[in-house]
Amino acid sequence: AYVSENDALQAIVSAYNVNISFTMDNYSIYDIVTDNALKGGEGPADGDWMFDLANFNVNSSNFIAQDSWANGFLGVHRSNLVIENVPGIKMDENEKSRIVGEAKFLRAYHYFNLVKLFGNVPLITNAQVDAGKVERDSKDIVWAQVVKDLTEAADALPLRSALTSNELGRATKGAAQAYLAKAYLYQKNFQQAEL
Repeated sequence: AYVSENDALQAIVSAYNVNISFTMDNYSIYDIVTDNALKGGEGPADGDWMFDLANFNVNSSNFIAQDSWANGFLGVHRSNLVIENVPGIKMDENEKSRIVGEAKFLRAYHYFNLVKLFGNVPLITNAQVDAGKVERDSKDIVWAQVVKDLTEAADALPLRSALTSNELGRATKGAAQAYLAKAYLYQKNFQQAEL
């Protein structure tokens, strides 16, 4: 139920909560494939999923790839729920705008990771989806949504210096701007990244 300000806060916390699962996936995908970390273990059969990552031999049965896909789209779904439902709640308008801005940041964050890892992915911008009709969209379309969400998030989010101590960790204007610059870099749009 999306009725009160507390409901809005619980919904955005739920959207943030998906990021807890990304910690191990992040290490496995981004570090183990570089010189930053070694797989370790007794051999290829000990953590074969990590061995596959380290040797760039990943297929759809690799559970880290599966988790990254599933957690990414769970984060997108929870962000979409906030974006769709929180605007209808009678609450402080500034807090409402901030929460929706955080959800747009989180949706962009998840799509940023999904498009980097998987290329063309389904672009889902509403909470009610017929899974049987979902198809992959081009990277260009997904990047355009990432840029749109991050731009709107940056306009709605506070500076880090404005956060109270119990708000640390929530998305800020600077975080949205930094990811926007990274999104432009991944698209080789260096002029926009400089701004």
